[in-house]
Amino acid sequence: MSADRPDTFIDDRPRLRIPDDAPLREIAPDDFVARSPASTLREALRIAERQTSRDVDQLPRCPDCLSTQIRSKPGALEMTHKRDEQFKCTNCGEHFDEPAPSREEERDGEQATLTDVRRKAVTSQSASGDDGTDAVGVSVPQTPTVSVDECARWRRELRGARSMAEGIDDKRSQQTLKFHVRGECACDSDEPALTYERRGAVGEWVVRDD
Repeated sequence: MSADRPDTFIDDRPRLRIPDDAPLREIAPDDFVARSPASTLREALRIAERQTSRDVDQLPRCPDCLSTQIRSKPGALEMTHKRDEQFKCTNCGEHFDEPAPSREEERDGEQATLTDVRRKAVTSQSASGDDGTDAVGVSVPQTPTVSVDECARWRRELRGARSMAEGIDDKRSQQTLKFHVRGECACDSDEPALTYERRGAVGEWVVRDD
């Protein structure tokens, strides 16, 4: 081994790029051409068509290799060698039931959003029974345990999201459950209670300020 060999490998080979005189090059955005690894515009368009339109930072990841290349397994297919886990990573081959959070959800200093509040609060715990539903068969939320900072954050977001509960006229389809979101936090008891309201037959719960 040569003593003057560099510690890290540097790929200094010339990379093929779309030439300036390529067909339709004049209508292709310069930043698109600069980002594409293709040598022709047609190939670059094919690559772009296969890419997802979602931000990769918003995609769930494999808990083992943190790749976003994961897929859910179809439940209709019955295979003798099929693993029980619900997801598989196509990058490392790992099988798992719960994907790792996206990069956006895992950023330092970020707190739960109003969507996270609804997701955490809607549970199968019953308010009047043991089967996860209330007296009319509707799943009800459970009072979460939150910190003082989280509670304040949720209430600030709630003040700017009152329109979420507007336009609900069918009173027969609404089932409401009031509870204090503070759980075990030390927020002011004079704060108004939060209401989770069920929209129609879909069973979507939205939080509003009463």
